[in-house]
Amino acid sequence: MREVASRSSRILYDLYHVQIMEGNLIETIRKNIAHIGHFHVGDVPDGTSPAPGEIHYKNVLRANSRDRFQDFVAMEYVPSKDAMLTLAEARELAFGAP
Repeated sequence: MREVASRSSRILYDLYHVQIMEGNLIETIRKNIAHIGHFHVGDVPDGTSPAPGEIHYKNVLRANSRDRFQDFVAMEYVPSKDAMLTLAEARELAFGAP
């Protein structure tokens, strides 16, 4: 991405898969936030709703907001319960209570 140096070309950062392959999400994101345009959310170990799993989404998403991330966050998971409830819970993790 550094060589391409174009705002039109950005990384899709899949939090679920990066956690499985590498871990250390917050530090990796902070080092590369200028090149990330889209996050995918799903939790380890089974790709379900972003809580309660291995990834502490409250910390990860708030760390991104401190870095002024202004692009896209998509829910890419299999709901562990009612889908609308899991979306509300994900929103609360990212932004606090509505």
